[in-house]
Order: sequence, then structure tokens, then C-alpha cells
Amino acid sequence: MESRLYTTEDYKTVYKWWKDWNWDAMPEVALPETGIVVSKDGVDLAASFIYKTDSIVCWAENFISNKKAPRELRKGSVEFLIEKTVEQARDMGFNIMMSSISHKGLIDKLTNAGYQVSDTKMTNLVRVL
Repeated sequence: MESRLYTTEDYKTVYKWWKDWNWDAMPEVALPETGIVVSKDGVDLAASFIYKTDSIVCWAENFISNKKAPRELRKGSVEFLIEKTVEQARDMGFNIMMSSISHKGLIDKLTNAGYQVSDTKMTNLVRVL
């Protein structure tokens, strides 16, 4: 499995993945400059994004995978993506990574990768300015 940094050329791919999962696609202008894409055998499989702060904390968000890729290729891709996202955040100087996740399968993968559940009764709020 391989990883690389996200580029703007990847947006149409991750947009399609969000739609394939019946999720609202994040507008391109709302994505941070740092994203990770993992692939295997030339097939892009999953992506995530790192939102920076002016502290030692960053946010890993918008995890998405290629629902239509063959299952055998996808196996382990999200776990690999989590590992590479953490490595990238460390390389950027962050010491704490947070995520807001509701998908049970992804929560399990993140806790298996060392994340701790800090709150289960939180409501995420968004306001478009």
C-alpha cells in the first residue's frame, strides 16, 4: 500500500466517494491544504484531511473510502490511512490529533490505532459564515 499527499486534482475522486456513500460532499474550498490519499496497485482507496490549528492540536476529518474498489484491495486501507495521517500530523509538529466521528466502524478503527474516546454525548454544530 502507498500514500501520497492530496492534490486539488483528487477532488473529483473524493467527491464521487462521498456521493457513493450517500454523504454530503465537503465543498472543495472547505478542505484544508493537507490531505492524505492511499492506494494499492494503482487504485486510490481512501483519503483523509488534516485541519491545522495554532496550537499543538490538529483535527483529522473527512475520512472517506472508495466503496467501489474491490474488497481485497480495500482491506486494511483505512487502517493504513489512519497510520499515514498520524505520521503526517507528527511531521507537521502536532502532538494531539482529534476527530469527530459517528461511523461505528471508523470509530473502532481509530480506537484500535490508539485514539481514545473523549466524549460520546457531544453535538457537533456548524455555522456557515
